[in-house]
Amino acid sequence: MSGKHRTKPHKAASAETSRASAVALVLSGSTQQQISDTLGVSRSQVSRWMQEPEVRAELERATDAVIDAAVSKLRGLSTKAVDRLGALIDDDDAQVALGASRTVLDRIERLSAKTSGKVEHSGSVVVPVVIVESTVDIQVMRTKARALDAGSSEQEKDDSD
Repeated sequence: MSGKHRTKPHKAASAETSRASAVALVLSGSTQQQISDTLGVSRSQVSRWMQEPEVRAELERATDAVIDAAVSKLRGLSTKAVDRLGALIDDDDAQVALGASRTVLDRIERLSAKTSGKVEHSGSVVVPVVIVESTVDIQVMRTKARALDAGSSEQEKDDSD
């Protein structure tokens, strides 16, 4: 055997395990000092690990995965919210139906103003953004909602008399 100094295999594996643990701790919100205390290494060692290209790439991949999962969950919830608003529009209580109608109209108006002609990119998936072609339809629906509101206000007056 030559006289060259070699890193012992178990020490290298231990360093890899510590790096992986450091990445997991960063992702859970730990500070470098907390990671240092938890793993029993110096804070400067943790800082060096965080500068390594492999560690930075792993942190970026993990962060992207968390963001993608959150965006996916929000998209699912937005569909559920729209479905719920749709059901509320048909509610027997005129005030509930009116409130839901106003919410939908308001969101359509905002969406149409912000997204005309845009496409949203999420990771490698291209998500077309809904575009409302005609603001005339929105205005007609608003007029109908105001008429319903006026009618329900007069109904409340009649009921209280």
